[in-house]
Amino acid sequence: MDFVKQTADVLVRVSLDEGKIRREEDRWAKRFLSRFGAFVRRAVRSSMRRRPRGKYSTPPKPPFAHDNLYRDSILFEVARPARSVAIGPRDYAAEFAELHEFGGVKLGGRRGERVYPARPHIGPGFEKGMEDMKRKASDPLPRMWHNAV
Repeated sequence: MDFVKQTADVLVRVSLDEGKIRREEDRWAKRFLSRFGAFVRRAVRSSMRRRPRGKYSTPPKPPFAHDNLYRDSILFEVARPARSVAIGPRDYAAEFAELHEFGGVKLGGRRGERVYPARPHIGPGFEKGMEDMKRKASDPLPRMWHNAV
C-alpha cells in the first residue's frame, strides 16, 4: 500500500507492507499473551504453599500443595488464531481445581462425601496478572514503536 503526499517542493512517498505489519503484530500479541500466561501460572503455583498431608488451608486462602501433582498440573497455552490464552490445570486435575476454586461436594470414593470450602487461587492469580499487565502497558508509547519515527 502506497501513500503519496506532495507539499510545496517536497514529495513524500510511504510504502507499507501490510503482511509484514500483521506478522509483527501477531508476534507481539503472542509474546504479550505468553508473558501474561506465564505470570498468572507462576502466581497461582506460588500461592499454593507446600504442607504435609492432613493440614489444610483456612478458607478463603489458596489450597495447600500436599504433593506437587495438582500444583504442577497448572499450565497455560496461547491460541494464536484466536489471540487468547488458556490458564488452568490439566484434564486429570480439572475436577479438583473447580472444587478448590468455588467449593463443593465430591461424592463417592473410600471416604464417601467430602466437602470442599471455596479456596480461590486461579481467579486471584488472574487478577494479579491483569494488574501487572495494566501497569506495564501504561507506557504511553509501546516499545515496539519507540524507534519507528
